[in-house]
Amino acid sequence: MIFKKEFEKPINKIRTKFLSIKDEDMLLRFEELLKIAQVENKRELKPFTIEELNQRIDQSEKDFENGRYKKFRQNKVIR
Repeated sequence: MIFKKEFEKPINKIRTKFLSIKDEDMLLRFEELLKIAQVENKRELKPFTIEELNQRIDQSEKDFENGRYKKFRQNKVIR
């Protein structure tokens, strides 16, 4: 299986690092992170209906007309 072979090395590296963790707080944070990731993976993405898309476009145009938007430089950069 191509998928398995591609990710086998990184997965083994993560597994080794995880097994070497001695800090209980770090393990608890990692557990919470995994829970969040599992919930996000379960969400089903579905395309907008034409009606939903048009409603979002209309709302965006109203927001822009009323000054409820940010310029590109106002957004925070997350790294």
